[in-house]
Amino acid sequence: MKNTAFAAILAIPAATCALAACTQDFPEKEPRQYGDFGTEAYGMLHNEFLWSGTQAEGEAKAAAFAQTRDDLVWALNTVAEQPVEDEMLPVLEAFLPLYDPRPDGTAGDMPRMTRDVADILDAFVADPRNLTVMAELDGAPAATPDAVEHLLGAVVRHPIALADRAIALTLDLEPELTRLFTYLHRELPTLEDKAPSDSSEPSLLQRLLAVNIEVTDEPIGPIALTARFDGRGAPVVRRLPTGDFPAPFVDGDGDGQVDVDDLGRPVDDLGVPIDLPTFAGRSTAGEERDAIGRPLVDNFIPYDYFNLRQTVVAYLMRDGRKLAADGVPYDLFTAFEALLGGRVQRDDLDGPYPGFYVEDAPLLDLLHVVNELRRYPRLVPLVRTLQHLVEAKPLLFRQLTLDFAKARKIFEGAPSLTPGNALFEDLHPALASLASHGLLRSMIAAARTPENQALFSALATQMRYTDMDFPSDMGTLTTSLHVDNLHFQGPTPWSQPDTTDAQRSWFQKACYLLWDTREAPVFLKLFDQQEIHDVQITNDMAKLYTNAIAGQAVIALGNSFLEDLAVQLVDEFDDLTPSAEQLNLFMNHDQVETGNPVCNQGEQVRDHYGKALLALQTSKGLASLRPWVKDIVAAGRQDDFVALLSTLAEHYSEVAGTTDGGFTSQGTGFRRIEPYFVRLVDETEFDRHFLELAAWADQESFTLDDGATTNVADELDRFLRWMLDMSAGVARRGGQTFIESKHGGIIEHPSRLQLLVDAFDRISAAMDADAEAKAAWDRVDLLGIFLDLDASGQALENKHALDVLIALVPILADEAADAIDDPDWDASIATFDQDAEDFFVSRGFGAAVDAMAKIRDTPAHRAFVDELLQAMLAEEPPSADTDLFAANLQVLSLVAQMHVPSDAVTQLLRFLGVILDPQKRYVLNLMDTLKRMRALDPEAVMTSMAKNLFVEPEVGRTPYKIIRDAVKRTTRVEPGSTAPYTAADFGEIMGGLRDWMRDDQKGMERLYDVILSR
Repeated sequence: MKNTAFAAILAIPAATCALAACTQDFPEKEPRQYGDFGTEAYGMLHNEFLWSGTQAEGEAKAAAFAQTRDDLVWALNTVAEQPVEDEMLPVLEAFLPLYDPRPDGTAGDMPRMTRDVADILDAFVADPRNLTVMAELDGAPAATPDAVEHLLGAVVRHPIALADRAIALTLDLEPELTRLFTYLHRELPTLEDKAPSDSSEPSLLQRLLAVNIEVTDEPIGPIALTARFDGRGAPVVRRLPTGDFPAPFVDGDGDGQVDVDDLGRPVDDLGVPIDLPTFAGRSTAGEERDAIGRPLVDNFIPYDYFNLRQTVVAYLMRDGRKLAADGVPYDLFTAFEALLGGRVQRDDLDGPYPGFYVEDAPLLDLLHVVNELRRYPRLVPLVRTLQHLVEAKPLLFRQLTLDFAKARKIFEGAPSLTPGNALFEDLHPALASLASHGLLRSMIAAARTPENQALFSALATQMRYTDMDFPSDMGTLTTSLHVDNLHFQGPTPWSQPDTTDAQRSWFQKACYLLWDTREAPVFLKLFDQQEIHDVQITNDMAKLYTNAIAGQAVIALGNSFLEDLAVQLVDEFDDLTPSAEQLNLFMNHDQVETGNPVCNQGEQVRDHYGKALLALQTSKGLASLRPWVKDIVAAGRQDDFVALLSTLAEHYSEVAGTTDGGFTSQGTGFRRIEPYFVRLVDETEFDRHFLELAAWADQESFTLDDGATTNVADELDRFLRWMLDMSAGVARRGGQTFIESKHGGIIEHPSRLQLLVDAFDRISAAMDADAEAKAAWDRVDLLGIFLDLDASGQALENKHALDVLIALVPILADEAADAIDDPDWDASIATFDQDAEDFFVSRGFGAAVDAMAKIRDTPAHRAFVDELLQAMLAEEPPSADTDLFAANLQVLSLVAQMHVPSDAVTQLLRFLGVILDPQKRYVLNLMDTLKRMRALDPEAVMTSMAKNLFVEPEVGRTPYKIIRDAVKRTTRVEPGSTAPYTAADFGEIMGGLRDWMRDDQKGMERLYDVILSR
């Protein structure tokens, strides 16, 4: 679109001169032979410059313009190549109505367009900061000097129909764009510059561009080379085999990098900038180039080049293409309606508008909690811990990631737990207590023990079966070996409700047993008839068993006689410190002399769930738990261990209410997870890899940024303690220091983890209340991009996912550490909630959401956007000169690796805000004009002219660039100067163009007067 406008303007100077000449009387001259279009147009433009200003000024400009006469003639001829040469005059005639005033008396399309451009140039020149930025950007070395031209050329040459569809989309979005522009016009000019940085470290994008991903079985498309730059904004120069830099590059200060000037340009030993662009076309004196434009110094390529298509950035862009194709952006914007509280009328300085009710926005509640996590005092060590894990154990990281991908596939069909369940709430006190006593850390340490290696398989076995081949006479089980040799049978019937023990797995029964024996006393019961309450074997059967697992159980009956008698009467006991294996037999035998232990519900353990203890032992679960339980008992936290399994018992069944045996179930349905957990153990190596990681973390120490040494498991444990700490006094977004309980009432002083879960619960509730938003939210699968499995189910569909993840972690860790150490980190935490509210409630964000909704709901617009995104990111372009993906990457490389002193991005955004004045309607006016031009140009002659502008017969040689550079060189303060362009130069260049557009004697306004008098 921009190129079409430029092409239309290009023919105007010649027409202006001719029309001006027609208004004067000249002596009759001899007819002359005319040259080609380029020669004639060049002559007219040359004379135009010659006659401008004073005689001295005109001669200087004409001389500067003539420096590249042959190039200009070629450029102008190329622009006029067919079909432009034959069809341009009819098109210009067809455009004449565009000059006529509109029915409402306002200026015609063409005058309005050039006046808008003149106003924009005027606004640009009026702010000296804009001119400074232009000079800095123009003078900075470029990784790919012609990247922008390549992109524009690829766009105009691409076979997909862009212009008409883009115009139609923009005009249809006028209401939404007007609201958006209103917001940006007010907000962007108020942006403040960031603190200047004198760091020579590469930026985040530079570091991402520096990482090469080698994936041999994935198509990446043709090579897209660019030069590598360092953090100073200077090209990286390769060393010769001798170790020296090639002449004329020098390293005078011995810092290992070539010397550069203030603009980042390499200099020679005299400090003179080395004029050796990273890419160029024709060779100049003393400079040779290879076929793709790279310089050669004695047949040596001095700069470091790399293929953009193999960088992390390129692979992430490909992943973004898949997200777009899957409609993820549309789904996210659809979900925002529910996540941000719905719409209400809001007001700002520009009046009323439909905005979001952020006062009750679940998404902001979640962001508030995430922001609270930024307060963690050891955030940098935690980040470095995760980085060290990936860097030290890359193979294990790959294995666990693949295991996790398989787990996603396994669990994607799992039914959900009963909505609104209180499982996490009820488990939290025990988890918090275990964490505060270092027992989650000891769980990690237990992974190093041989016994612990069977933990997951033992649990899966207990879930898989409901029965065992017990003998008819349980008394025949007299040793641990007998128990170990039992066999499981009776697969758990997961398709049936667990209304009886026949449907309940051994693990479910074990949880029930601990629940039913928690704080249950055991008294001596002579001949199993009469309890002697003065002789209490234990006041808590479950605690006694926990102690026994750790080898710390003690039978204390009050005097030595009774204790000796107990050992004599109980065949299973060798002494007063029975093991868990001995208690397993004791609780499953008929204790005629001493009596049988009884559960809280009045059932004898041996007739109730006592056999679950034998299943625990036979599955090797008992031995697996022992290392961790030893630490639990040593810390005196047996109640927490029992509470974990007892709580799980209350939430295990999907049947709510009182069940057989007087057991009370909350109906959460944890049992639904059993078949999927069993598959996880059967179909993946997650258990082995997880335990390997835990064992390594327990022993692994490394050095932090400040030189201190830390242990991997210790850092993870500190963070878990901090997350589960209920004494921290953290508050919700509204300032409340409580959350609602699933049991009714409130939970005072929740932990950070409880706040996080509560925020997700609020999001789930909002989704449940809006069917459309929920459907969209459920379709969003960001992890799937990296973790979807291929058809075999044994490998990732995304072949580069693991390479990209491993490459990203250290880079993002460095960026996070730098951000956390920034002086503004704490201040940004303090203002985050308000800043987030201001953004999401704004007129601009609401307008953007509405615009996305209109694109989503308009088939023609959605098809255009989808097709455009796919074309912009296609590996295999229709042709080499329509490679939009390569062109996009080169522009990204250009911008990312350019280094300028000022905050250029902020200043350009401020200027953008100035020109997005909705009252001026610059963008929409342009679209209106282009629409009419396209209608009057059915043969697309103007498009052909735009294509001709970007013809590139050799590297860096296009008509557009030749004409642009000639105009710049001619209209600067000192025409023809080879010095770097200054802010004053750009003021002169752009101010001159503005004045010519407004000139009513020899400029555009004079042309309009002539046309309107036709």
